[in-house]
This record gives sequence, structure tokens and C-alpha cells, in this order.
Amino acid sequence: MYSCLPGDVIDAAVEQCQKTMVTHVDVSPESIKKLVDAFATFGVTKAQIEKRIQRRIDVITPAQVVRMREIYASLNDGMSDPSDWFEPEEDKTDATSKKGAPNATAATERLKATLKGANSASEELIEPKKTNRQPKTETPQKDAKSVKNEKTDMSVDIGSSEQIIDGYRARIVNAKSQDELKKIMDELFKRDDILDAKRDELYHMIDDFAERIG
Repeated sequence: MYSCLPGDVIDAAVEQCQKTMVTHVDVSPESIKKLVDAFATFGVTKAQIEKRIQRRIDVITPAQVVRMREIYASLNDGMSDPSDWFEPEEDKTDATSKKGAPNATAATERLKATLKGANSASEELIEPKKTNRQPKTETPQKDAKSVKNEKTDMSVDIGSSEQIIDGYRARIVNAKSQDELKKIMDELFKRDDILDAKRDELYHMIDDFAERIG
């Protein structure tokens, strides 16, 4: 479907989406403070947000603001937990203890290795190895997030990452209603195999076409 659309139409749509992002996203200090306060209600600190965006909060980009608002909406709707998006802060007391006792940690690791070797030797004495014994293969259990990702993948043709992005662009351009655009946005939110930059580009494209559809 995407191959049937003129390239200049797609390029113009993407360019317009980027302009819309820069124009409408508020990155003022007041807006950033509201964002930090909103996440604080879920126990997420400013430091955790900065670690997530890999920069100080006062220099957050418009695209990152959009992404953080999407994460907040997911938390507020109960679709995810803070631990799904943010790394837990290390306890300062534990960090100080670890820093002050490196030798104790090293000694513990050596003791574990010694005990592991002793256990292995005991097992060999109790039950000799069999040359024809096949290793047991365990089937990894899939968590709920993996199952969601597999369901999402069924809605888009399997291919390279760029082909997936092109497929979403085509679907957005050919969408006839707000419901179609919302369905595409929900799919994008659940995917973990798309880079944030590409995801943001598609979100902005959806916003632009949503205004055109009215």
C-alpha cells in the first residue's frame, strides 16, 4: 500500500508532523515542573526521569516530553507499573556499604565459587556422568509483556524495522477515521522493537492526520 503513494506526499506529511511537534509541545520550566510532580504521585523521582531520558530535566526535548506523557497515561490507566519504565533508585546506605567494603564482597564471591566447586564434585561422586545423557532443555516462560508483543506483531507484516515503520506510515496516511488512528497508536505503544525516535515520528504523524480528519 505504501509503495502506491507518492514519495513527496509521505515526506511532506512527516515534515509537517515534525513542525507540529516543535510548535505545540510546551517545554517551559512550569510545564516541566508539572511533569515531574505528576510522576511523583507514582513514586517516580526527578532523578529516575533524568536517567530515563539520559539528560537533565531542564533540557528535555519536545519529543521526550511527548514520550513521558504517554508513559504517564499508561501508569494512570493502570496499563503498566513504574518499574516497567524506570530503574529503581539505589539505596544510599547500601551504596555506601558496598563502597566501604570491597574486600568483603570479593571474599564472598570467592567463597561462593569454592562452595559451587565442592557441590559439583559431590554430585559427580554420587552420580557419575553418562556420556549419552542429553542435556535438559527448559522452555522459557513468556511473561505477559512478551505475549502482548507477539499479538501486536501479528497486525503488521513481518520484515525489517524500516519496513515496519513504512507500513505504519502507509496505514496512517490511509486512515479514514479517528478510531483507525487510535488503534495504530495503541499498537505502537505496545511494541518494543521500534526505536523511540521512530515511534515519536509516527506519533506526530498521527497527530497531524488526526487534525486533518477532524
